[in-house]
Amino acid sequence: MHDHDIVQRWPLRGFWRLWLWISAGIAGVLAAAGLALAVLAWWAPFPATVIPLAAGVVLIGVGALIAWQVADTVLDATLTDDGTLTLRRPGRELRTRATRVQLVRFSALVSKPHTPVVIETADGSARLLHPRPEIDELVAALRRHNPQLQVRL
Repeated sequence: MHDHDIVQRWPLRGFWRLWLWISAGIAGVLAAAGLALAVLAWWAPFPATVIPLAAGVVLIGVGALIAWQVADTVLDATLTDDGTLTLRRPGRELRTRATRVQLVRFSALVSKPHTPVVIETADGSARLLHPRPEIDELVAALRRHNPQLQVRL
């Protein structure tokens, strides 16, 4: 992809980018605390193992859920004039065609008033934490290439 091919680009910046990395830190702390409690439960006598083990499992689960959300969050969305949509996430990217985008909807994991938006494609899905005006711009750009795009926002 050449710079002259880029029609629009929506980078995650400012507060939203900071929030993403704070969330990643929270996920790491929760997972580490959960692992520490699980290890503690391993050496405790049996009746005393139940509470730290249960707490450790819950903390690891919550940390894993947050980490999954962070790993699936778009750092940069780019739509070229030929309809190529690139959604760059931490460590990987989803490259597809705008015509393969099937649905744009709110995430099932609601966090009012800033619930993430999910872009579902035939090639996978990704979450957007971008401010609403940027989401609206992206949807309008996608609709130019895919007039049948379903949007549930």
